[in-house]
Amino acid sequence: KELSFDILVGYDPGTLTEREYQYWVGHNKRRKEFHEKHGKEYVPLAWSHSLADRARAWATTLLGECDDVSMRHDPNRNGDGENMAKNLGSNPNSGLGQLYPVESIVTRWVEREMDWNWPENAHLTQALWRGSTYVGCADVEKQRQMAPSVVSKSADIAVLEIVIWVRLVGIG
Repeated sequence: KELSFDILVGYDPGTLTEREYQYWVGHNKRRKEFHEKHGKEYVPLAWSHSLADRARAWATTLLGECDDVSMRHDPNRNGDGENMAKNLGSNPNSGLGQLYPVESIVTRWVEREMDWNWPENAHLTQALWRGSTYVGCADVEKQRQMAPSVVSKSADIAVLEIVIWVRLVGIG
């Protein structure tokens, strides 16, 4: 009996969601500018569905564990870099607790730290470091009804919206 397999070399951007594609392009746009500005050959990141799946799983774990959604790193990162961001709020008109545009998140991880020193600029270095080869990002969000005393002093029940972004960067 003969077996045959299709082997996909590299990655197919057509398999990415719109947000995944935006994360991938956003990271590589910044890498290209940074590498060329410093006279280095541009080394793009490849998208990793595996890293994105792990990022999604960890963000889901954080959302399910506690009310304040503390940000702690996944103890099972296996040497991969991990950057996180969160947004939570109870006022639907405030912009808090909403899914930010990908460009805003990547800007938060890169441009905001451009003039910072190590280790304060660790988000930036994960995105721009030439040794990084893969990236996978995920967004996870949920809404919950909270007790009035937790969110506000009013008698109304408030909705707490939580969004967590996780980015994993793999090496080699």
